[in-house]
Amino acid sequence: MKRIIIYIVAALAICGALYLTFGRKKVDPTAMTQYKLQAVEKGSVRKTVSSTGTLQPWTVVDIKSKAGGRVVAMLVDVGTPVTKGQVIARIDPADTLLAYDQAQSDVASAQARKEQNLRTHQLQIKQNRIAIANAEAALRSARDGKLAAQSRLDTARRQAKTQPTLTNTTIAQAKASLNQALNARAQLDATNKQQKASAQSSYDSAVANAKNAQANLSRQKSLLAKGFVSQQAVDSAQASHEVAQAQVESARVKLQTIQDELAATVESADARVAQARASLESAEAGTADIQTRKDAVYQAEAALRQAEAQVTQAQESLRQAKANLVNNEIRQLDIATAEATVTQSKASLKNATDALDQTTVRAPSEGVILQKYVDTGTIITSGMSLNSTGSSIVQMGDTTRMYVDVTVDEADIAQVDEGQKVDVTMDAYPDVPFEGVVARIDPRAIVESNVTTIHVRVEVDNSSPAFRLLKPGMNATCVFI
Repeated sequence: MKRIIIYIVAALAICGALYLTFGRKKVDPTAMTQYKLQAVEKGSVRKTVSSTGTLQPWTVVDIKSKAGGRVVAMLVDVGTPVTKGQVIARIDPADTLLAYDQAQSDVASAQARKEQNLRTHQLQIKQNRIAIANAEAALRSARDGKLAAQSRLDTARRQAKTQPTLTNTTIAQAKASLNQALNARAQLDATNKQQKASAQSSYDSAVANAKNAQANLSRQKSLLAKGFVSQQAVDSAQASHEVAQAQVESARVKLQTIQDELAATVESADARVAQARASLESAEAGTADIQTRKDAVYQAEAALRQAEAQVTQAQESLRQAKANLVNNEIRQLDIATAEATVTQSKASLKNATDALDQTTVRAPSEGVILQKYVDTGTIITSGMSLNSTGSSIVQMGDTTRMYVDVTVDEADIAQVDEGQKVDVTMDAYPDVPFEGVVARIDPRAIVESNVTTIHVRVEVDNSSPAFRLLKPGMNATCVFI
């Protein structure tokens, strides 16, 4: 707007200068310009903005295939109109079939590895549980064994400590018992001698009395025969003789009994002496028990050390069994990896299936073939190749909806709005009007050679078959009204 005002002011200044220079000169009436009169009409001044550009399809796509190989049939050419799903080309499926079979094999192999990892994981869990249970049981048993070994060691130490005193006491008691038995034996000899002497004396006295009674009886019988004594005296002597004989027998029996009793008493006393001697010898031999008790302590200490080692070993076994649980996590990672491999293999199989399906190339939508990149016999690469983006087969566009990209000066952009109607004229059809609409105004201006412009996209309707005259690349003039 400022630029227009500047132009107007400049024009007025020039007119004023010309008037001052030539306005006062006398003009020849014959040389004056002739004017025609026209009736004045009242109306509004219409200002328009126009720009030119190139017509393009609204949608242009390069058709590729996930399948690679040799094109065995090319069924379209440039300018061929196609409908959605129409076959454009056919590709030899041999290579794609190999990839499909390989993908199927990979899926089966990955699934087998996954199942194997699952079975191994389940077996490992079971084995770990058993190993932990066994290790815990072994640890309990080892600890019980350690307690028992400690108890035996404590007992052995107490016995080893008390054994010398016990042995000395036993020896002293055995010696005392032996002395007592010997004293009793000696006293028994004296007592037996007296008893034997008394019994022998009684026996000898009875024998002497019996002899006297026998002599008296014989004398009385002799006197009776001579008539010096009566029969009564003989009978009395006979009775005395019989009593004396009985006393002899009684004294003999008593002597024999005393002798037998004394012999038994002596034998018993000798046995007690022998027993006391044996007890003393046993007690004196008990000094060896002191060393035995010491040896028992050493053995108990060794058993305790062994039990402690078994506890340590059982603890290590339990620790190792629990540490093996980490293998379960590793196996779970293996399972997750196998599952990922299965998923990846299935994705590859799907891609291979899609690629096999796409050995028959079809139009994704309605449109026109704008460019053909390959012919029958051409070998193309897959659109899934890691080393390339794949070979384009054809380029097709939707010509029912076209657009023109134009540039508008920043001084005129205020007169352009989205949705505004546009008159579009084609150089190829100057007398055929086309209607357009502003589809987009770029949010950023472009400065080139100190001239600021804004890109504007104008959509042109070419959907009517009767007016489907527009071709991509045509020059178009857009007038914004």
